[in-house]
Amino acid sequence: MQNIIIATLKEWNILNYFTLKKKYEKQYNFYLISNKEEFTYKYIKKIAPKYIFFPHWSWIIPKEIYNNYECVVFHMTDLPYGRGGSPLQNLISNGIYDTKITALKVTDGLDSGDIYIKTDFNISTGSAQDIFTKASDIIFKTIIPKFFTSNLSPIKQVGKIVNFKRRVPQESNLSTLKDTNLLKVYDFIRMLDADSYPKAYTNIKNIKIIYTDVKNLNSKLSGKFEIIEDKEPIENIYDKWNSLKQKIEHKNPILFNERDILFLSLGQNIGYEQYGKGDEFLRPVVVIKKFNKNIFLGIPLSSKLKNGFFFHTLSFKGRLNSALLLQSRTFDSKRIKYKLATLSHKEYNKLVKKYIESVTPSKEMESD
Repeated sequence: MQNIIIATLKEWNILNYFTLKKKYEKQYNFYLISNKEEFTYKYIKKIAPKYIFFPHWSWIIPKEIYNNYECVVFHMTDLPYGRGGSPLQNLISNGIYDTKITALKVTDGLDSGDIYIKTDFNISTGSAQDIFTKASDIIFKTIIPKFFTSNLSPIKQVGKIVNFKRRVPQESNLSTLKDTNLLKVYDFIRMLDADSYPKAYTNIKNIKIIYTDVKNLNSKLSGKFEIIEDKEPIENIYDKWNSLKQKIEHKNPILFNERDILFLSLGQNIGYEQYGKGDEFLRPVVVIKKFNKNIFLGIPLSSKLKNGFFFHTLSFKGRLNSALLLQSRTFDSKRIKYKLATLSHKEYNKLVKKYIESVTPSKEMESD
């Protein structure tokens, strides 16, 4: 059988990947890549895929990969209009609600490759999260299957080239909105309302008000807001963590066991890595595997419940938490501040089972 690679990092795409795999597993072997460390020419060469699809990929695709294998990306504009970053936000900002999902071949230029297929797509309602989920359904249930059932040949882009500029977090401030009216405010809030995106906000001195879940009904906007103290500069936070880390290094190890839920000084980490909160950068972590008296494998927890393949809801002391499976790592016992609880055997076994599923490769590779 021929091999297919899906390279993506978003939960909604990963869920659709498994649905696609189940439907076509008798015709193709499927491989999922969800991190850039795994996306190497050596690994791709072993698989020798017919297609590599990129429903949402934030990293550079090496030239040796797209020159040797058919690589397909997806863009939410009617190319060549709208090449570049933040297509959804740029479209809505320009009052464009009827667009296309374009499947195109990866080349040297940004969004400049030949086009396989375009599908109509409306973005006039719904949050960015809703729209991304809807787009994912179309990509996995309509567009990708056409590559399996039809002989799609890419054709060159035709029309006037319009380039989009990638937005920066500061542009999420509502004060940047010009010529405001209810529709523009509605569009502004919803187009930024998605996981890991900088939400719409306003500032009152050091207070930040964040807006989500906006609805436009009867000439009135309603939704949710969150009020927080605006964060201090990241450089200051790293300085505080570095100072605390030096003190932690001189602590004596604290005893622990598997199933323990411990508050650890997790620190201020990089990018999407989970970080701790408060003056001691604390976060609860459940011990999955004790390697020795100093080192263990742990999974950070969050009180904010999350759904998806890389999350697991567990219960302890009458409360629910999400285990952030994709944030698992080894920890030193010097990081332990105190023990919060012990997970029951039943909850622990369910967690371990889900964790093993989440880290098992989509297809076993032969060794070198």
